[in-house]
Amino acid sequence: MLVMLVYIRDSTLGSRNNNTTLLHLLTSESPMSQKKTFANVKNELLAEQKQEIREAFQLFDMNHDGMLDYHEFKVALRALGFDASKKEVLDIIHKFDTDDTNLISYDNFYLAGMLIDAHVHAANG
Repeated sequence: MLVMLVYIRDSTLGSRNNNTTLLHLLTSESPMSQKKTFANVKNELLAEQKQEIREAFQLFDMNHDGMLDYHEFKVALRALGFDASKKEVLDIIHKFDTDDTNLISYDNFYLAGMLIDAHVHAANG
C-alpha cells in the first residue's frame, strides 16, 4: 500500500484542483453509483494490492481497533496529499460509514481508496 499511497500522493500533489476534485468526488457521489463503480475496479485488483491496502489501513489504525476515527482518517488523507477541512473529513466519514458509528471500517476505507485510485487513473489517461 505504501507504493499505492506514494503513487496517489505524487499523482495528486501537483495540482490543488486535483485534490479539490477528488475531495468533491469523495463527498458527493451517491453510494449506489459507488457500488457499481467499485464492483468493476474491485475485481481487477491483485491479491498483493489488496494486502497492501490492508497494511496501510492497519498503519493508520493507531489504536488497533479495526476502525479509523476522525483523527486517524484525517492522517490518512494527509498522507495521500489531501489537506481536507474538518467538514470535508466528516462528510467523507458520513458518506462511507455504513454502520452509523462515525468510524471508517476497513471495507469502507477500501472503497474510498478505490474511488481515489480510479479517479487518479482516469485523470492520468
